[in-house]
Amino acid sequence: MSTAPPSPQHGEGFSAMIRAEIKPGRMDEFLSLFYAGTEKLSQEPECLSFEVFRSKSEPNKLMWIESWSKGMEWFMEHQMSKDYMKELHQATKDLCAGEQQVEIYERFGGPWAKAREAMYEQFPSA
Repeated sequence: MSTAPPSPQHGEGFSAMIRAEIKPGRMDEFLSLFYAGTEKLSQEPECLSFEVFRSKSEPNKLMWIESWSKGMEWFMEHQMSKDYMKELHQATKDLCAGEQQVEIYERFGGPWAKAREAMYEQFPSA
């Protein structure tokens, strides 16, 4: 049995878990707009990963997790101020039923971050 690495010291990067409920009948419209914005977001050099999930029990509820190599202060100053981020928020806000819930997590990274090589190509969704 291998020994777990120690808990890391506070790092600069973070991960955000965002939850949103989409208004009934508006999911396709939301996803179309959201995908266009996230294509740009995921190409940012500081974006380490981005993935979207849908609730099995409540199909109008989405969650996405994005991980960044820079800190929250950088994100708010440099990333959230980009035109495409503002446009994405403006285009999708009325498609959501209520406010998005955001939780911020400190990334452990290093030996605590694992993914299969090319996992998204090898194991696409159905």
